[in-house]
Amino acid sequence: MWDMRVLVVVLLLAGGLAACGQPEPAGCGLADAGTITALTGPHPTATRKGSVDDLESDGEPLRCTTGTRDRSIDIQVIRHPDPMPYPRRHCAEGWVVAGSPDDHGPACQVHQGRGGTTLLLHRAGDYVITVAVRRSDLHWAGDAEQALVIADQVGDQLE
Repeated sequence: MWDMRVLVVVLLLAGGLAACGQPEPAGCGLADAGTITALTGPHPTATRKGSVDDLESDGEPLRCTTGTRDRSIDIQVIRHPDPMPYPRRHCAEGWVVAGSPDDHGPACQVHQGRGGTTLLLHRAGDYVITVAVRRSDLHWAGDAEQALVIADQVGDQLE
């Protein structure tokens, strides 16, 4: 009888520890993992800070970073119910507008060493979503549009 109790406790502890060690999926469940890995490449690691519940109830920012050695995607969401003008700061490589007249967002592209970053800003209701695509090369054609797709997917999670 004692051996059976020990076995049950060991199995419960092992199951609990295995659940604690589960890695965060690409995009942290905020955006489609396939969309994320199309930009980062296979087998990215992901870290998440905050939750949709905390964002919606307390206004706590939400952040997910997914990446590999050569590329990463950083998603940040803040509550910002007031109107937000387009950024006026200088953007080294220039601002581009991703999307269509109905669904768009400004994106800044910046050289950083041999690589570059595309930073897209997007509004979804009372939230501002920032998606940064960083890469070790400058093959960033389409990154602004992919960042907009990711921002739309995140916005869908907030509605």
